[in-house]
Amino acid sequence: MKLQLELIIEVDYEEGSTDSIKEHLTELVHNLADGIMKHSDAVQYNVLTNKVSPQKSNAILLLSNEDGYEALYVDGKLVADGAPINEGGDRIQVFTALAEQYNFSLSEMATKCLSQEDDAELCDSGCFCEYLYEYSSKYD
Repeated sequence: MKLQLELIIEVDYEEGSTDSIKEHLTELVHNLADGIMKHSDAVQYNVLTNKVSPQKSNAILLLSNEDGYEALYVDGKLVADGAPINEGGDRIQVFTALAEQYNFSLSEMATKCLSQEDDAELCDSGCFCEYLYEYSSKYD
């Protein structure tokens, strides 16, 4: 009988540290194979490393119907808010910097208006919700 195990490990790393990471992963796989050898006659394994481009995050800009308040959510979490977010700065530069910082595409950023109910809640509380799922309406 044969058993095939495929293990995928994704690692965030700083530039120049790939050799060290590969060494640690090779050691991890070698130790795993040694453990399996206690129950098997032969184990074959390979360690393959590939650079994977990070997937872009999902960005949603929520607009209040009152006074120009807006909030930017990335992957459902509030990352910036203001009236407007770029208050006192160039809008293109501010949003370009946010896109780089939070790894989202400006061209794919969705813009949505708060429902009347959620907008009233914003006016009462004075702040946007920390997470998109906390709103009465769905925005994702």
